[in-house]
Amino acid sequence: MAVKSIRVLLRGSEERLGVREFFHLPVRRGIGLSCALCLPASGNTAQGRVPRGSFLILSGRDADDLRLRREREKFLNRVREEECSCLAFAENREPPEEVRRFCEQNHIALFSSSYSGPYLLSRFTGLIREKILEIVVIHGVLVNLYGLGLLITGYAGVGKTTCGLELARRGHIWVADDLLEVEKRGGKLHGRGYGTARDVIALRGVGVVESRTCPGILRIQPESPLDLWCELRMKAEEPGEGRPRHIMEVALPFSTFPSPVVCRDAPALVENWVQTVAAGKEIA
Repeated sequence: MAVKSIRVLLRGSEERLGVREFFHLPVRRGIGLSCALCLPASGNTAQGRVPRGSFLILSGRDADDLRLRREREKFLNRVREEECSCLAFAENREPPEEVRRFCEQNHIALFSSSYSGPYLLSRFTGLIREKILEIVVIHGVLVNLYGLGLLITGYAGVGKTTCGLELARRGHIWVADDLLEVEKRGGKLHGRGYGTARDVIALRGVGVVESRTCPGILRIQPESPLDLWCELRMKAEEPGEGRPRHIMEVALPFSTFPSPVVCRDAPALVENWVQTVAAGKEIA
């Protein structure tokens, strides 16, 4: 279930956000759909309105300007009008006392972070996507075999795309390469390509090509359930099933396999494992 409280969202995420100190964590503040945005207070954003309930990050000059009474009043009026849910001060900046009182009186979360503004923005955005929208972005390949979506991961150069393409050549369904967007819906995971990269494949020595024009890919679908997870390793070792891996608290059967770089039969080993799991699900 997606997080419904600002307090629950932030508690336990201190290391992820580089939290230096929580100044205020409202107990009753809920999270609405508009809270899915995390915006810096600088640049063009400062000049226009932002969606209600947004999270604002202040760093550098933005934070320093709040030492001036006029700028502070202008900023707090903006926060009030736009009903911001959270203020974060990056780069170890300290919120002025007036801002602390304002946040406490208006039930707005307030904390400082040791991270830079851009880095905190990326970390905060990822947290929001995962905990509120229930979406994460993962580096890997997604194919569908025997009706089961298989996530293939491993270090760069280990042969994830090579393995996925070989499985596609064997008649299985190609879904996406490189960056995957995984969404949790109804307690189950679904994967697809991320953004503008969803319809392309990056081939070593060739470059970026459209999936539908790639030789050997016979079937493509834009999205697939995500049911299994395997990891390729640059060692000629025996495949080994491990404990289930979790994505957004959903358990996935997990196994390791040698890389196609060191084991020509790696795709066949992966295929056999998925076939065995699929057969077990049919019996069950």
